Amino acid sequence: MSVFDYKEPRVEPKPYKLPRCPVCGEETDTLYKNIYGETVGCDVCIRTVDAWEEKK
Repeated sequence: MSVFDYKEPRVEPKPYKLPRCPVCGEETDTLYKNIYGETVGCDVCIRTVDAWEEKK
């Protein structure tokens, strides 16, 4: 057997999985954390509101 006959074994790629939100379980690209570093949600389970309107 020569050096040129050697073939490396095939390596199967790891399955690609999107990260999931720990709050709602949806697949997401963005997670939001509070000032303490705790995950509070994602684009699916958090919404943005106007603070002036919310105050009423």
